[in-house]
Amino acid sequence: LAQGFGAGFFTTLSTLPARVSQPGSTTMALIASGATKAGLCGRALWPLVLGAACLCGRFRLAQGGPAAGAISGTAARLPPGDGPLSQDHVLLSLPHGLVGQLSKRQGEGHLHGWKTALPPGPLGSDRAGVEQLLAATQLFATRVSNGTAQEDETMPAVLVNIHQAMETVVSGLVAEHNTTQHFVDLANHSVRVCDAHLQPVVGAETAMEEHAACRSTEAKLNETRRKSCDNYQRVLLDRPGVPECEPDYMDHPERASYEAAASFMERWSDWLGTWNTTLRQSRTSCNQASTLHSAQVKQCEQKQVVFETKFCDRVGACPQYVACRSSSEADQESAHADAKVTEAGMQATHVAARRVQCYIKVVQAAHEARPALLASCSSLQPSTSHLAIVYGRAPARSSCEASQGDPCDAEWRHRHYGTEDWYAGAPPMASCSTCRAMCSSFVCPSGMIARPHADELQGSDRETCCEAKNMWAGLILRNDHVWRFGSTGELFAGRSFTVETWVKLNSIGGDQSILGQKDSFGTRRGLHLIIRGGRPHLGFYSYDLHGTRSLEPHRWTHVAFVYDAEAREMRIFLDGAPAGVAANRQPLQGNTGVYVGTWSSGRFLNGAMLRLSVWSVARSAAEVEEAFNLRVAPTEIRPGLVSSWSWSKIGDEVYRRDLVSGEQVKCTDGTDAVEVEDFEF
Repeated sequence: LAQGFGAGFFTTLSTLPARVSQPGSTTMALIASGATKAGLCGRALWPLVLGAACLCGRFRLAQGGPAAGAISGTAARLPPGDGPLSQDHVLLSLPHGLVGQLSKRQGEGHLHGWKTALPPGPLGSDRAGVEQLLAATQLFATRVSNGTAQEDETMPAVLVNIHQAMETVVSGLVAEHNTTQHFVDLANHSVRVCDAHLQPVVGAETAMEEHAACRSTEAKLNETRRKSCDNYQRVLLDRPGVPECEPDYMDHPERASYEAAASFMERWSDWLGTWNTTLRQSRTSCNQASTLHSAQVKQCEQKQVVFETKFCDRVGACPQYVACRSSSEADQESAHADAKVTEAGMQATHVAARRVQCYIKVVQAAHEARPALLASCSSLQPSTSHLAIVYGRAPARSSCEASQGDPCDAEWRHRHYGTEDWYAGAPPMASCSTCRAMCSSFVCPSGMIARPHADELQGSDRETCCEAKNMWAGLILRNDHVWRFGSTGELFAGRSFTVETWVKLNSIGGDQSILGQKDSFGTRRGLHLIIRGGRPHLGFYSYDLHGTRSLEPHRWTHVAFVYDAEAREMRIFLDGAPAGVAANRQPLQGNTGVYVGTWSSGRFLNGAMLRLSVWSVARSAAEVEEAFNLRVAPTEIRPGLVSSWSWSKIGDEVYRRDLVSGEQVKCTDGTDAVEVEDFEF
């Protein structure tokens, strides 16, 4: 016992007085104190082990004695029984707490899922306690059998209680077995459910077989049609069996006798009747065969579409199946390994519990029968088949190959169609069902619409599937409706920039402002991007560029103003084409407010503006031309794009929105436009 429980525990118990003055609970507290020092309080069966030790005669605890006061402060106690101890033997109280703890453990015993390691079950680490109890009861039974153990009148009741406790252990093992078997079954089921991923594969294989069978029938019907229609053409053109004409009658019918003429006509009449019947029959056969063949062709074409579509459906099926099997088989293997540990523990505990009961029977037996019973207990091997776990095997993996190629590829069509026996007589239709993404399922972003015949285009990107809308909301500016856009210092001074917009002028006279300052002018301190006398004009005040071409009134025109600070160059573009360039232009200076639709005093835009994009870079001629050709504002934020404003009308309200910041602002009188109009190229 000292080796089993530890020297500290043995020493603690060995120092207990022979009798303890306080009954029941105090005695139990003292034993619990020793068990606490030995680290045994976490075991549900440790009181039973202590009791067995007392049975062995090592410790004899009784009521009374002077040491009761010394242990009155001990906090550790066993679970209470039905009342105070009526006997001075400690073991009388042990089954009360043991049965209660075992029952509670059975109620709490459960597995947390087959994907985690299986816990040891209702008994947990108490399996070791049963084994220790077995050793103690075996020793006690041996001593009782050879007459070296001390017995008293409390012994029979104690032994009955221990025997009942072992029955509780055995019952708990059955419940633990059922729970363990359940989660092993769940782990096995998780492998089988992977077969659901094979449905597209099976569907494709079935569709392939049905299509091939259909084409085989089509080839046979086509051969029948060909023979029938060839026969019809032969009867129609060759006229088999036609009577030969008699030379005398054909050359000189007036000299022929009536009998000769009648004979000739009779032969021709007979032949014509026969030929007409044969011709009608052959034509009917040809038509019927052609009808059957045509119907079969339509049916096979439908099956071809189904096959090619299902082939595409299986593209991701095989990888999903393989991944599912790999994961679930690993989980199954782990669950089986944990269950085998639990299974071995359950069976060992069952054998130990039955042997404990066997040794109890030795003690309970008559003295002369004890040696024989003792010998049988040591070799007792009770059946544990009811605790065996049925593991089963995972079903064999299905052979599953990922789809290769596309039904619209020549190599795929040759592999699946061209090598078949029916191919020559029943060639598949030329149209195909591609696995590639189609524009019909692509959603175009804001500002773009699907290209014509998008359902026939392969692709999943906006360049392939979309084109610019041809209707937009335009901003109508008025004299008192201007908008402070920002400042020259943060957007234009000392740096490169590009300003792009679409404008439609009501007239071409005077200065009409797109973007500019209201005040604080001076050399290179007066930004004004305007239309002057009908031509675009990029000005810094005394450092200006006047465009070489004019805008047409009442027509939307794309205008781009570019300043390249590194090259010291100003550039203007109209409808994507160069419309002026000036070299040796120093950068803008100063920091003052910049407004949309005005500059200086009273120089407003007499017309409408559509979209306004400001860049912190000097855009190239190719980029400006691209912007014109796209007919849309940027739909993605590219490097250098500072802001890109567009306008829309919701009900009676006008809003402007910046693509870059996502800001949306309601336009109000005095600060912005309040009207929109449609924009059509």
